[in-house]
Amino acid sequence: QSLELQQRAALQYLISGRYAEGAAILRKVSKAVGMHFPPTQRDAMARLLLRRLYLSVRGLNFVARSATAVRADALRKIDMCWSAVIGCSFNDNIRSAYFQSMHLGLALNAGEAYRLARALALEAAHVSALGTRRSRRSAMLIQRAEECASRSASPHAAALVTAVTGVVAALEGRWKQCVASCDTADEILRNECTGVAWERDTIWRFRLWSYVFMGNLSQASCQVPFLLKEAKERDDLYAVGNLATLVMPILHLAADDPLRARDELGGAIRPPEPAYLVDHFTCLYSHAQIDLYSGDGSAGLKRLACEWPLLRNAFLLRVQQVRILMRHLRARCALATAASASEASSMMRMAARDASRLSKENARWAAAFGISIRAALAYLNGGTDAARQLLAEAVSEFEAVDMNLYAAAGRRRLGQLVDGAEGRALIEQADAWMAGQGIRNPERMTAMLAPGFPD
Repeated sequence: QSLELQQRAALQYLISGRYAEGAAILRKVSKAVGMHFPPTQRDAMARLLLRRLYLSVRGLNFVARSATAVRADALRKIDMCWSAVIGCSFNDNIRSAYFQSMHLGLALNAGEAYRLARALALEAAHVSALGTRRSRRSAMLIQRAEECASRSASPHAAALVTAVTGVVAALEGRWKQCVASCDTADEILRNECTGVAWERDTIWRFRLWSYVFMGNLSQASCQVPFLLKEAKERDDLYAVGNLATLVMPILHLAADDPLRARDELGGAIRPPEPAYLVDHFTCLYSHAQIDLYSGDGSAGLKRLACEWPLLRNAFLLRVQQVRILMRHLRARCALATAASASEASSMMRMAARDASRLSKENARWAAAFGISIRAALAYLNGGTDAARQLLAEAVSEFEAVDMNLYAAAGRRRLGQLVDGAEGRALIEQADAWMAGQGIRNPERMTAMLAPGFPD
């Protein structure tokens, strides 16, 4: 009973954003149940590779058993791994992946439906994070998780699998599908489950992130104040940090208030551990976006150059979405700098390299980013006709993947390069759409999202 209570305490510390306290208790619980807690990320990576090799040989076969037919200590280990996986998921991705490899293996060996549904669902999310080339495997894992959730007749398992379906959709750039799945999962959690703050926080994280990419800033701005108030009332640092680093900065920029956006990040809770964690990445991304909005692409480039090795060493660039976002951001900073710098040629080469890499990601939304970068490069090289053609293609691609904010920015840039009434109409259309989303300064928002053109 003592171990179970300590495991629950560790989980509550971790999912509320108190990583140091949670990790300390989890380390003691791991030792007590005979499991290893990796002291460093290097150790976690080495053990992760070994566990992945074991799973590849073992496969996903299992013998179905009821919970009463499984030894209590085996169930305790699975539950401890569950706590570690979700508790470390947005703080320490390497330890989370290591514990997930343990989690899945133990759940398969036990064959208990509820815990197996949880493990298979989380496995789908971890697989999907590595990239769209693994989408078939993540879809297969979700299907198997759904089957186990159905056998368990647990609302929590059903909601978790549906939520992970939304997470996978977001990681693959299918924003509308993410929102639909997250809506369904949140309804189940709200009406049929208790003690699911982390699950609902995570759903909102991906739902709001999808709103941002789709350009639904007005919808996000209506919901964020309530979510922030609720998170502060329960002293949930994880939820407050999510909102402060992921969503609030872009909403403040939409309100044409970059100073407040910077202040929001300055007040965000940062993990106390010296390792470079996911929260550091989200802060970096938002800070560089503010630099771009403020017309200082070179400051954004300096930030990225300083922290890029830390991103790589923390293996965050193995996450496809992180890789796409950071390459697109670096290319945008380079384009903004090239438009007014003496070292324009080196900046343009940097942007061209990132555009080429984005086109090879096997993700349509990444390819759309690449096209928009090549449009700016064409303009900077004097190819106005080519720039117009590429901008039109980028707008079409952004619309196809429901990224309407980026489509509006591309349309506004296209209007600047088209003479006469047609060009004015394109700009007016883009400005009207942005105004409908609460964007007060379409020119600065466009400069942030599609730099390298005349303002």
